[in-house]
Amino acid sequence: MKEERRLWFEKNKNLFTKPNWKIIISELENCDEPTFAKIQTANYKNPTLALILALTLGWFGGDSFYEGKYLKGVIKLATCGGFVIVNIIDILTKNSIINSHNVCQYNIAVGATTSEEIKKQKKQAIKNYIKSDERKELNRQIKKSMKDLSDNSYATIGH
Repeated sequence: MKEERRLWFEKNKNLFTKPNWKIIISELENCDEPTFAKIQTANYKNPTLALILALTLGWFGGDSFYEGKYLKGVIKLATCGGFVIVNIIDILTKNSIINSHNVCQYNIAVGATTSEEIKKQKKQAIKNYIKSDERKELNRQIKKSMKDLSDNSYATIGH
């Protein structure tokens, strides 16, 4: 792979999940210069920044505004994070939402512009996330937290 493309990938690989890395590397090796220019200038979102915004400003719709979902941002702003529930769901799913956005932007840049192709890729990304170790670990952490919460609540009733 050309040095410029390798450097771009190293700088931006955190925008995508590991299962996408091999495909991206392969496409970077084989794409022409105009396609590479489109890849470089696509509107990617940083998943770490999105998660930080969801944790800190999510109650006010900050993460939704960052994603470009302005109506959702206004609704979250007016309802204090969608009555807290929507913000909690957003925090838990932020990584997969941003990854899906970035994959979609990348696919548009390399020429996969039909909405049917993008819908198929989104469905596949969701299936991959459901099967991922990241999701399984998150579920384990949630179950442990819920158990710890319930154990602590019973312990404090007698005080």
